[in-house]
Amino acid sequence: MQPKAIIFDMDGTLVDTKEDVHICLNLALKEMG
Repeated sequence: MQPKAIIFDMDGTLVDTKEDVHICLNLALKEMG
């Protein structure tokens, strides 16, 4: 089944992911040293 549309939410209009991005960035930086 092919999707009819793809929605991009780049600025937090639909979902506020700022805290999630912050957590992921901190984990990645910890792994890299």
